[in-house]
Amino acid sequence: TRYWRDWSSDVCSSDLHPVYINEVWIGNGNRIMRSTNDGASYSTVFTSSDTGAVIQHIEICRSNPDVMYVSQRSNILYDGKIWKSTNAGAAWTSLADIPGTTRSERRVMKITAGSRSSNVLFVALLNGTKTNKVFKTTNGGLSWINLTSDLISTQGISDIMAQYGTDDGVYIACYNGKVYYRNAVMTEWIQHGEGLPYALFTRALKPMYRDNKIRVGSSLGIWEAPLFERSKPQAQPCVDKRSTSCVQI
Repeated sequence: TRYWRDWSSDVCSSDLHPVYINEVWIGNGNRIMRSTNDGASYSTVFTSSDTGAVIQHIEICRSNPDVMYVSQRSNILYDGKIWKSTNAGAAWTSLADIPGTTRSERRVMKITAGSRSSNVLFVALLNGTKTNKVFKTTNGGLSWINLTSDLISTQGISDIMAQYGTDDGVYIACYNGKVYYRNAVMTEWIQHGEGLPYALFTRALKPMYRDNKIRVGSSLGIWEAPLFERSKPQAQPCVDKRSTSCVQI
């Protein structure tokens, strides 16, 4: 049995580039901003045409960092949108709405990208109905697979996290202190771990691969438990800048 235990640690709210160690991406209102000097300064990369939009989550794909996904919440249109870039943020296009979902369901979307392919993206709908909770695309948003089941049909989902080094393993954090897991070979979600308080509201799920842990940043502190399964190692070369030069003597 896997039990959750209380833990004290910082949860980073920034989105860090998987290759360039000094590059940080953040959402600021309806803008996406990037820092190339470890957060000392930022420049605007993209501005949504919806002035009432809020950039909620940025996912830079580990398998191909040129591919990025961003979720947006609209306070004017009362809708949500997913933006995609295939050229490292130089240009952005919006994905078509997930079929069968309404504007209010899409308004708050949590996203997480798989580590094996930049075409794999998971989406959780905070306000989804019983049949629209979690979706997965394997072709970059051209079509969607509904991963909702009876087990999670009544759950409110506050965050979603892919586990790198697995067969598209993904966790969802639900209300009342519940976390569920599923991978590509499983036909159903399974509740992961025991011991989270009933009144706990998860704000962020984060992996700690070194210690084989998953951590929950919540309204009642930070908790951790073993990952559902061990991740296979994935090498990731990193550099401190996009380009360099030298003086020849």
